[in-house]
Amino acid sequence: MDELTRRQRQILYFILNWQRAQGTTPTYQEIADQFNFRSLNSVTEHVRLLRQKQFLHPLPSRWLPGIGSKTAVRLNAAGLAQIGQIAATPVDMLALLLGSQAPVDSRQRAAENRFPF
Repeated sequence: MDELTRRQRQILYFILNWQRAQGTTPTYQEIADQFNFRSLNSVTEHVRLLRQKQFLHPLPSRWLPGIGSKTAVRLNAAGLAQIGQIAATPVDMLALLLGSQAPVDSRQRAAENRFPF
């Protein structure tokens, strides 16, 4: 991990430990609170660099519970290949795309303000 600064390593470990303990990733605000950042811009920049250095990466939509191969193909065709993209999509748009399956998908989307890893 020589490629990471000490702070980046601390943030990465915090995210990974949180994910193991909570089953989800921390919000940007939770990271800011942990490291006493005054601004969410600091978190955004650290996360951007961790992604750029390939220590964090977005998860594909097929990793969501209930997303089978056919649904994944439909989501990918609509430009919703990653979990974060699905989480940011309004429920009515998902309903148009997925039909009756959309309400189930919307409940399984990433929680509000969560990272799309």
